[in-house]
Amino acid sequence: MPDGRAKVEDSLARAADWRREVGDPLIAKARVDRLGAQEALRSVAKKVTMIPVLAPLRALRDEETARGEAASAARVAALTTGKLALLLGGLVMCGVAITVSMLLARALARPIVQLTGVMDTLAKGDHRLTVPDTDRGDELGSMSRAVLVFRDAATAKAQADA
Repeated sequence: MPDGRAKVEDSLARAADWRREVGDPLIAKARVDRLGAQEALRSVAKKVTMIPVLAPLRALRDEETARGEAASAARVAALTTGKLALLLGGLVMCGVAITVSMLLARALARPIVQLTGVMDTLAKGDHRLTVPDTDRGDELGSMSRAVLVFRDAATAKAQADA
């Protein structure tokens, strides 16, 4: 902002010069000869405008406007990037959740379905089947070992009946 301060000081200096060179003499003349001052002002009006005095301030305004627009564009870009990151992150998390649920379903459902098939076969009287997953340390292993006890008991009963 030091450049902006320099432009403001430049504009103030130009305003002081304009006042000293144009404004004060016209005011002094108007105090003495009002009509003559009006005529003098009309004759120099297009030559002694305030445009040069205001030029540094207009340049400063244009620079600040451009800086504000650039900051606004950067803010919009950052928000867009953030939204995109959230969207992609959400999609990735949904994909991970679906994959994990499918893996868990396979890890749990497949052994249960298989054990259900073994129990159906055992209930139909086929005692020569192999009971899977008896070595597992979880609930499925406990259920498999229980089915193994039923199979062995059914096999012993069938041999005793024969």
